[in-house]
Amino acid sequence: KAGVDPRNPADVPSFKSCAETYISTKLKNLSQKTRAQWESTLATWVYPFIGDKDVDKVLRQDIENILLQPTAGGALWEVKHVTADRVRGRVDAVLQRAVNHDQAPKNVALGIKDDLPKVSHQPRHHPSMPFAQITEFLAYLKASPRANPLTKLAIEFGVLTVARSGEVRGASWDEIIGDEWHLPAERTKQGRPHVVYLSSRALEILQEAKRLRSGSLIFWSAGQREMSDNTLNKSVKQHYVELFGDGIASADEIPTFHGFRASFKTWAEETEAPFSDRVVEAMQGHRVEASKVRAAYNRAKYIEQRQKLSQLW
Repeated sequence: KAGVDPRNPADVPSFKSCAETYISTKLKNLSQKTRAQWESTLATWVYPFIGDKDVDKVLRQDIENILLQPTAGGALWEVKHVTADRVRGRVDAVLQRAVNHDQAPKNVALGIKDDLPKVSHQPRHHPSMPFAQITEFLAYLKASPRANPLTKLAIEFGVLTVARSGEVRGASWDEIIGDEWHLPAERTKQGRPHVVYLSSRALEILQEAKRLRSGSLIFWSAGQREMSDNTLNKSVKQHYVELFGDGIASADEIPTFHGFRASFKTWAEETEAPFSDRVVEAMQGHRVEASKVRAAYNRAKYIEQRQKLSQLW
């Protein structure tokens, strides 16, 4: 009657409630993709253990149990180390916020790595296509009778704009302004707006896509749904294997859609494109200045250089 849960008279929030608050506040201005990744990670690996537990009752042993939970190949921390370390970092962040807001006495995840097995991890990079093969690959892809026309256009558009898969798949007509593609902050990995200066061929692709227009998305699947990441990757891999299969030594050499970004960077370095590394990084949507002090003064957008580099690429 007094509005108090007798099982929880102090009204302490659950870990899940604290996590949801963290995502809706701390991550508010990050991309939808980032927030979705947090939600998915916590729902899959964390909530089954401590989701309903009062945040002040979470123990260090709980965190250890989460990170050492069994998976098909062994303990999560050892067989899916990148995922496990993301889980650790996200749990740590949620618990630290709970401490900062007087909802928990201490962050029991702090320094948990010291209690876990040492793992030797080599980061895996997206396999990329040698840039000398890209022209032949795109010609082969265009002529393919099996690939969906919009999938073909999406792949080529992604190659030319050096954009990420999610940026291409979520591209909408209202983001195209003249010969520029304006990506809002919530759709970029960096969490800030990014302008892509479109080459002549990229603009032709948009004209071709317009003839297939059926809604707000430029490259769409049946029912005006966004294409899946697998749609682009599968098409790139299948057509690459068909064309260059004889020279592939292992499956690790089959390029992915994301690998085109590395192909572009390699091309810029090895062909000595007549533009500074800052222009190349700006075209990829990266931060041009690592130093916050230098970034505060260097406000160049390299518009003319990026337009020329886009056309050269």
